[in-house]
Amino acid sequence: MAQNIENYLSDSLGAPSQYITDNVIIYDLNDLSSCCVEDLQESICSLNFIHNHVGGHGTNSPRRGVYVFGNSLTDNTSQIDRTHWTASMNASHISVTTKTTPMPNGVKTAVPTFVDLTAKHFPDATITTATYCLGVANCYSADSDHTICAHTDAQTWYAGPTPVFASITYYPDGEPEKPEYCHRFQILDEEKKSWRFLHLRHNTLCIMRSDIYHRVIPPIAKYRNKNFGRRRINVTLRNLVHPSTNPLGYYQAVSNHFRYYGKPVSITMPNDCVVEDHLDLFLNYLKVALKTNTYNEFTFIKRKIDSTAQKEEHKLLKKQLKELYNNDPESAIDFELMSKPNLVWQTTNAVIKYLSK
Repeated sequence: MAQNIENYLSDSLGAPSQYITDNVIIYDLNDLSSCCVEDLQESICSLNFIHNHVGGHGTNSPRRGVYVFGNSLTDNTSQIDRTHWTASMNASHISVTTKTTPMPNGVKTAVPTFVDLTAKHFPDATITTATYCLGVANCYSADSDHTICAHTDAQTWYAGPTPVFASITYYPDGEPEKPEYCHRFQILDEEKKSWRFLHLRHNTLCIMRSDIYHRVIPPIAKYRNKNFGRRRINVTLRNLVHPSTNPLGYYQAVSNHFRYYGKPVSITMPNDCVVEDHLDLFLNYLKVALKTNTYNEFTFIKRKIDSTAQKEEHKLLKKQLKELYNNDPESAIDFELMSKPNLVWQTTNAVIKYLSK
């Protein structure tokens, strides 16, 4: 049975609005008899979190621990072994290739339960084998100032018309005595235009619309560095578009999350790329490769063509992809994703191969 959300609001703003009640659902995982809570917790809390991954600008890094898993649909089809993304926002001609990681068994066995609950509470959500096939994990160190800025998860690679995610929270070292000692998960109440502190306790499942603005802010400053806090681990399972209807969206979704949370294995650049101009960026990726045990296989690849020829090559690949979409009545062209600078030629080529099967 779903919990009373009012019992999880830990601020002084009163009862939840109808907007919050309708769009945020909370369960105690211990109440879900079809879910093996011990295996689920072990799978998530034993993840090898990566600290100081390479941020979007190449030189910045999230200080919290990050991890990502899930490289196929939940029926084990459409597996993606390697993903490709721009190495940084200001170096779109350089791409980074990442090794993917399958979903841990303890999580995989729990997914059908989470999918059923999602269908129950959000009947307008699209449910397919891409529902909760990918998990994004964050680890917040006790008493740290780790944050996640306000955002929604409503990109076109998430399934509509009602985008949703399932969030699992653990305090593996025990819960803090008071909610204000915690890293605080907050959601924006569009009805009242106010941020609400939703205290997700240990062993909590939260299913919510992912187009709601949400953020994580540190424990209240006066309580930090006093040994009051505890390590907080959170995983959000994402409902992706299915490759049968939007293969580019599916490939871009997996590629995006592994770029920022995964294990880099190579850097590819055109032959006119000036390596010296990007040494800091390349060094940052090598540091992550050391942490993720991919350093020994990490390679730098200089192509035989220059950046102008690479752009022309990608233009032709996009044209070919559009033609394949036009010949597939079940697939719709995602023009928004196709126009993004973070779409690299390797991903476009991978989607072409998928559609050509």
